[in-house]
Order: sequence, then C-alpha cells, then structure tokens
Amino acid sequence: MKCHHLSILLLLLLSMTASAQTDSINLGNCTKNVVLYETLDSPTAPGGSALFYPASTMQKFAGCKITNIVLFPSNWRNITSLRVFISRSLKEPFDYEQEVKLDHGNWVNVPLSTPYVPDGGDLYIGFFVKGTSNLVYTKPKEKGTEYICLSPSKGWQLNDNGYSAALYAVVRDGDNATLPVHNARLKNVIYPPCAVLGEPLNVQATIGNLGLSTIENLSVRYDVGHRSYHQEIDNMNIAAADEKTLTLTCPAWEEEGEHDFRITLASVNGKSDADISDNTSFKKQIICREHFETRNLLLEVFSTERCTECPQAHNILHEVCNGNQRIIQLGHHAGFYDDAFTIRESKDYEWFYKPSVLYAPAVMMDRTNFHDTYPQLCDAETPMGSPDADRLTMLMEYALSVPACADIDIQAETDITQRTAAITVNCQGLLPYQGDARLFVFVCEDSVYSTTQAGSGGSFYHSHVARQSLTPTWGTAFDWQSGMTTTYDIALPDTWQTKHLHVVAFVAGYDENNRNNCQVLNTTIASLDPMVQSGIVPLVSATSAVKPIRLGNGFLLPAGTHLKALHTIDGRHIRSCESQGYVNMSTFPKGTYLLTFGQGNTHSTCKVVY
Repeated sequence: MKCHHLSILLLLLLSMTASAQTDSINLGNCTKNVVLYETLDSPTAPGGSALFYPASTMQKFAGCKITNIVLFPSNWRNITSLRVFISRSLKEPFDYEQEVKLDHGNWVNVPLSTPYVPDGGDLYIGFFVKGTSNLVYTKPKEKGTEYICLSPSKGWQLNDNGYSAALYAVVRDGDNATLPVHNARLKNVIYPPCAVLGEPLNVQATIGNLGLSTIENLSVRYDVGHRSYHQEIDNMNIAAADEKTLTLTCPAWEEEGEHDFRITLASVNGKSDADISDNTSFKKQIICREHFETRNLLLEVFSTERCTECPQAHNILHEVCNGNQRIIQLGHHAGFYDDAFTIRESKDYEWFYKPSVLYAPAVMMDRTNFHDTYPQLCDAETPMGSPDADRLTMLMEYALSVPACADIDIQAETDITQRTAAITVNCQGLLPYQGDARLFVFVCEDSVYSTTQAGSGGSFYHSHVARQSLTPTWGTAFDWQSGMTTTYDIALPDTWQTKHLHVVAFVAGYDENNRNNCQVLNTTIASLDPMVQSGIVPLVSATSAVKPIRLGNGFLLPAGTHLKALHTIDGRHIRSCESQGYVNMSTFPKGTYLLTFGQGNTHSTCKVVY
C-alpha cells in the first residue's frame, strides 16, 4: 500500500510540475547566463533597460495578465532605488510602475501588486535602477528590439550591443482571455546556396515553441517560384518555451533557373497557429542547375608584426584549414598599424572594417557578410570578423558549398636568371551575375622569416604575404559574358624567394557604396617556382573526349595515356610517372588538383575535383 500511495504521490508531483511549466509564457529574450555589464554614466543617477513588443506580438496576449517581472540587478546591496514598469510608451508617467525592495541578488522575481492587462497594442517592459554602476546583459535567444538608458541626460536609446537585458515578464491567462496554445516560430533559417535539379533541398531551421502545448506535428509549405510543396513532420516533441534545430527537406526541384524560395509553417499540431506573423521565412533567390562547378574559398587574413595575438591566430587558421587545398589564404599586413610588409592595397582594404574600428587579427571569407545566414556569428555591418575556430569552421563549411560563379586559370613562366615572370590569367563567368565583376591578381610569398613579430618569442615565419597587387586596388573590370585574358610581366626583387612565391587570382564584385556587396565569386592559385612550373606548363584544356573520368576513389585516364604529374592547386608536386591508367586518390585530402597526363612527349593538364 505504501508503494501504491508513493506512486500516486509521484504522479501528482509530476503532474503539478508539468502544469507549472505550461501555465505561463515569458516575454523576454535573455538567457540565464550573465555575459556583459553595461556601465552607467553615474551610480548616483538612474539608468535602466526596457524590452519592446509591437502590437503584432502583443495582440495574442490581449486580455491576459502580466503577473511578474524577473530581473538580475547588479551590486544589489548598493542599490538605493529600483522600480519596474510596464507602459505603452517610454515617456513618463508610465502606465504601471512599482517600487521593489531587494533582500537578495541574482535573479529576482517581482510579483506585481496589480497584474497588468495588455490591450494588444505596443508595449514596453523595463526597470529603472539607482545606486549601482552597471546594467546586466545576457546572450539573446534571438534578435529583439530593446532600449537602454545610461543616464537621464541621454535618455532612452536603441540598444545595439548584441546582447539582451537580464529581464523578462511572466504572462498568464486573463479573466476572459487565454494564452495561445499552439504557437510556433520559424527562426534562424539557413538556406543552401543552390539547388540541384531533381534532388531534394535541405534547409536548416530552428523552430521555437511560444505556445503552451508541446509541438508534436508541423505542416510545412515550401514555395519555389510558382510551385508549392507540402510536408508533414511528426514526432517533433518541442516542449513549451523550448526550441529545436532540424533539417527541413523540400521535395526535388523540377525546373532549372533562379527561383524565389521561402518556407512557411502552415499549422501546428493540426491547428491554426496563434500568431502567423513569425511563421514565414524571408524570401531567398536560389539558383537551380543540373550541375555546378565547385569553387575555392579566399581567406584574407589581416595581421601585423605589432600584433601580439596574431601568431596564435595564424596557428588557429592552420588548424582550421587543415591542409584543405580549396582554401586559399592571402595575408594583408594592415588593420593594426603598418610594418615592413604592408602594401598600399592592403591598407586600402581597411575600408572593409567598420569606420574607425581597426584591429588585428581579423579575417574576411570571400569578402562575404554571412549575417543573414549566421546572425549569431557575424556582424551586420561588415564582412570582417575574428579568427575564432568554431566560427570559422561553421562559415567555411557553408562557403565551400557555394558553387563557382566564375572560372579562373593561371599560366605562369618564371625566368629565375632574369628574375622575371610572365603571368597570364583567364577569367570567365559561369553562372548569371548582375554586379560589377572585377579581376584581382596578387603575388604572395610564404616562409618570410622575421625576428620582430610581437607575441612570437623571437623567430617567426610569415605565410601568404601579399607582396604586390598586379591589378588596381579594386580590381580590373571585365565583361561577364565574354570574359577576359590578360598577361602581366613583372620583375621579382632579389629579396623574394621564387620557390615560395605564388599568384593568387580571384573574381569579385565591387560596390563602392556597400562593403557588404563585394563578394568573391571564385579564386585560384599557382606557383611561381620554376621547378613546379616545369611539371604543369604548358597548361592545355583537355577536351571532354580525353578528360579523366572520376571512378571510385580516383580517376581513370584516357586510353593510351598515363599519369605524368599530380599537383595541388597551389602547384605543390605530390605524384608523378605512373604507368597504369588509373590514379588512386584515396590517400589524399578532398580538394582540387592539377592532373597532367599524356603519352610520349605530349601531355595535357586539367583541374580535377576529388
């Protein structure tokens, strides 16, 4: 009997716990972990934080009750005054305010003396505090509108620090109104860069549950141009106030072209959603083709000899790139003072930073701002970012999945005696592009020895150093349809080691009014080492009839030919002279290679992707 009563008691407790978790909804954007303190102008003057919710959000709470406000005060023992408020505007007097007496710190739950009943219009929820030096902020759950007051003279200003105030309100059923039961939010949608004809399209999305009922089923609609597809997703188990990131699979696309694409959550648990304003993703134009060419990734690294953290950043980049031949680095000695390796073009590229905000180490990946795709990782104002390993790994995986919009080839001949080089670059558009396309060509050098690098402890070898730009700072414009072939004859200073010299060429857009509209469309690299060139020059474009064929973990060579040489895309020799007609690539990392094959004294060289 005791066991039976105990089981009943446990079931009752579990039932009460579940009920307590689903009888209220929080209006707030904060997480529980404090990560930032905003300093007030004066601890003797009041300051505060406020959340804003538009009518489109508050309509579903009309007639319900805000019963509690929860906040995290800083230095609570020193606080002389704290008042919470709820109002339809930030102008005093507020519609509702209440003084709070503190007897502890950390998260403080303030029951309202009189529950506030929203009318469905715009609403501000906040607090004023006096006696402390700081306001507490946490990482945000998602993007929201907030205001901050650092002093009475400054008043309320839009908060753009990227964090969320340690503040939220608790909403419960009203006397004649109930909280939404079924309410899903579609957030943080990551679109793939392209769609392959006849193949399903996977989209990563985070689904948030803003209702009281656990989300078990979602009906999803995919709009692709003039077509619509539907999908039912079961067994989701997203609890109230929780969220889940999952992969949504749109059925196979049926037409090539550029299609407007978006996703809509059509229903939740078979019911209409209480708030459809947050159920549809932003519209994205996605190109669909039967086949795409892979592309290389340009990683521009900003570092200088006066930067103590730059050596460690280079180590991080080395580990993250992990020998991937499709990642091509170009080093700019700019962003944090100048040094002996700084060239004018690298200084000009400080334009990509926020105005008057220069720093190193910093990186640009394909000169692309990934904020729309990864808002939690990237700043909205600039393509420049920090060399954080986790951030770079995630962005690289996405960037490498973007198809090549242009094709670029480099042919180089170096005269080591005369210390001259002739560099021919050919570029041609592959996919439709509407912007101002430019060709950029740099000579860079690896293994540049230095004893003056800050933070290195003495000896240091610089890599990918931009030695000379063969094109103007903002590239050479060319016609996208007809392409361009251009040759550069250059002299190589005696201080440059030819065996460590490379040519980096890339095609990118340029918009003088928008640093976020200058994306790199493809990149390639070639060695200026004469020993490497002897193995791959002349570069002959193999016809489709005599190209190697991908087979298993390698390539089947055309009948009667054998492998003469295999190089990485940057010209590093890795294999030669195999008599067999099959090139086994299983021991090499995935990437793009230069494969030279032929018979007797004739040979052809082509790019292959393994």
